[in-house]
Amino acid sequence: MVKTSHHKTHYKGEVFSIKSTHVHFPGKTVRHEYVDPKNRKSVFIVPVDEQRNVYLVEMYCTAMRKRELLCPAGMIDTKESPAQVAKRECQEEAGFLPQKVTLLGIVEPSPGYNNHTSYIYLGQHLKKSKLEGDEPEELKVVKVPLTKIPLLMKKKKLMHASSILAIMMAEKYLQRHKT
Repeated sequence: MVKTSHHKTHYKGEVFSIKSTHVHFPGKTVRHEYVDPKNRKSVFIVPVDEQRNVYLVEMYCTAMRKRELLCPAGMIDTKESPAQVAKRECQEEAGFLPQKVTLLGIVEPSPGYNNHTSYIYLGQHLKKSKLEGDEPEELKVVKVPLTKIPLLMKKKKLMHASSILAIMMAEKYLQRHKT
């Protein structure tokens, strides 16, 4: 059985903390560092219209120092349910209110260094509806046929792993359910 000790917080910010702990494996102890988002969870939503177009948002990602294409996403930091947050984020970031949201899965994007959980949703039956969001920039909405996603990945235009996973899960769901 794995045990831990020497828990320490190295940095405490508004959004996350950086912590370390000693992990005791049989015959070896190692120090692991990780990001703690203060038990906050997130949602990703893949908005797909009737013609199988996906609506992504282009935004500046500070850690990568460049603009990236992403699925609409956000943190669950209120008393809203994950499904409510998915709908709201889709309105704020992509300008659509999905009339139907389907939970595709719950994932841990980087469990080796981050104790974060994400809910992945498919948004369908989209109605134009824009809400004011909390982003510091105007987001560009990019409409992409689902069949062109692999090309975006090949050209390194779509590299965000959680968004790619969400889109692949949505595509599999749509293939199975022919909706």
